[in-house]
Formats: sequence, structure tokens, C-alpha cells
Amino acid sequence: MAETFLHTHGAGPLEVMLGFCTPDHPEAADGGFNANMITLDDFPAVMQDYLDHGFSFGDHDLFLTVTGDRPFTIQYCHEGDLHFSSDDADLTAAFRAALADIGVDLRPVRPYAPDASGQVS
Repeated sequence: MAETFLHTHGAGPLEVMLGFCTPDHPEAADGGFNANMITLDDFPAVMQDYLDHGFSFGDHDLFLTVTGDRPFTIQYCHEGDLHFSSDDADLTAAFRAALADIGVDLRPVRPYAPDASGQVS
């Protein structure tokens, strides 16, 4: 679903980054968080490479970031959840609809904001 969404809504290069992960992959050797710029056409091969080196959805982080006129980020979280971030309400609605088509409900979250004591809620 994400690959189809990227091809439909992603223009230009795609930044791919492994986050908290333990697979035996050079990009994860120092703890991850090393951005790798690729084309959308390269995405399936890059994902297969990650999977071949031990990446597992729900156990490791994967960030997919599209820059340009309509930037957005999709994060597959090591805690098993999925995050979508964009300032574009139409993109967010389109991603929610794509997920709904496969039975997944993407719920909006309230951004964390410090209160007067400096605590977040």
C-alpha cells in the first residue's frame, strides 16, 4: 500500500532511513538514522535488501520521506505502529483512505505541547 501511495503522491527522490534497528545491514551498523536518497523505482530493491538483512516491520524503524512541493513522512515504528506526517490535509486524507481500503484506521494524534511547567501532556 505504501509503495502505491508513494508512486501516486511522491514526486522526486525518496529519503529512506533505518532507525532503531538491529538487522545486520551496513546502514544500521552504528545504530541507524543514516538517510539514504533513492528513486521511487529503487524502493522495492532497497526494501528487499533491508528484509534480507533482518529488517522486520514492527520490530525496527523505517522512515520514508518525500520532499518537494508536498512533503510527507511515513514511519514504520519499532513499537509496531505506523506514523504519517504532513502539513497537507489532502495528502493525509488520501493516506487515511488508502489504509482504510486495507482495513487499517489511521487516527489523528494531538501534538505534544509543553504546559507552563515545561511538562508535556
